[in-house]
Amino acid sequence: MGNKEWIEIILKKIESTLHMFDKNKDYRWTLELSRLLRNILGSKLSSLVDENIVLLCVQLLNNGRKSYWDNKEYYMHRKFCEEIIHWKKFKRISKEEEQQLQLEIGRSFEEEAVHQQGREQKSSMVKAHFYELAMRHYANIGRTDKVEEMKILIRKAYKEWEESDELSVVSAEVPIPTHEIENMMRPYLEVDVAESIDMIAKPIDFIPDINNVEKLTKELIATSPLYHLVTKGLIDDEKKVAEAKNDEESYQWAFSQNYVLHLQMVLNMIMVPLFDKLMNERGLTSELIVNKIFAWPLMSKKNKPFVELGIKKFFDGDYVSSIHILVPQFESTLRRMFAAAGYATTSIKKSTAQHEETFNEFLNRDDIKEALGERIHKLIQMVMVYKLK
Repeated sequence: MGNKEWIEIILKKIESTLHMFDKNKDYRWTLELSRLLRNILGSKLSSLVDENIVLLCVQLLNNGRKSYWDNKEYYMHRKFCEEIIHWKKFKRISKEEEQQLQLEIGRSFEEEAVHQQGREQKSSMVKAHFYELAMRHYANIGRTDKVEEMKILIRKAYKEWEESDELSVVSAEVPIPTHEIENMMRPYLEVDVAESIDMIAKPIDFIPDINNVEKLTKELIATSPLYHLVTKGLIDDEKKVAEAKNDEESYQWAFSQNYVLHLQMVLNMIMVPLFDKLMNERGLTSELIVNKIFAWPLMSKKNKPFVELGIKKFFDGDYVSSIHILVPQFESTLRRMFAAAGYATTSIKKSTAQHEETFNEFLNRDDIKEALGERIHKLIQMVMVYKLK
């Protein structure tokens, strides 16, 4: 038999099966028959397809769509909506009908956020997830009004989540001998306080070794085969501000976690106790640090009043004010340092007006990376820019 004969047999089988589905009110496998029918209509043998089969198929798809909606089976409801929309290509539904179906898909995400497949204990995280899916869908179909509505619902869901008992803390105690920490601090305490500050500023030992962090990250991922299946995201101020969406982003997430862990260990176990001793026992003052910083020729005097105030706030124990002053000053002094060294730090957008590049764009420049060196560049990038940490 040739292709024509086979297609005729297939079409008869599709028609009889569709009638059986209609009689039994069993719509699940209509999806597969609909896809098969569309493939035949898109082929050179489309003339063999009887219009009555097409009408019956679309009718059953709509029956299935309504049935799954009524039964709160929203995943299958969306699948049927999506399949019906494919028939627009064959002019079996109108543009208005397509728009209504797209809205139904969005509403099904919203309904699932609340229904959650009928589970008894609802999850605020699951609710936020489906509202986010709804928001993405509404954005894709150009319904900005619904996008704004979803933003509000997402924030409410994350607020519920933060206040719920869904969160849990996983911790492990690792004993570290205090004499080891004291041995590490000793060289900085055996010299004059001014020389101690010079010693702290120069070594690169306090900065995580990128190769070591990469090696550790790959080893951890290799021993955790389910790692890539777990969603990684950052929630801040009742909204998701970052998310790892693929394997590369998942790796960067893991890398950042290990990198920041290294930083926290250095800060909490060495730098904090070391500065406590220098301040309380060796007479370290804010003036000494400010003078050390601005003794460097590339430091701009324009930043000095603000840096001086920020460091003084730190010595006074006002750490919140200190960090709010010093963080933006770090970016400013870095830009001015490179400008003083002969680097361009602006871009031209219109006419001859110059605009500062974003800090991320500035750091991503090859000449800036080369000048800073790999480890210092990564440190600045991780602390000041990178979100997934």
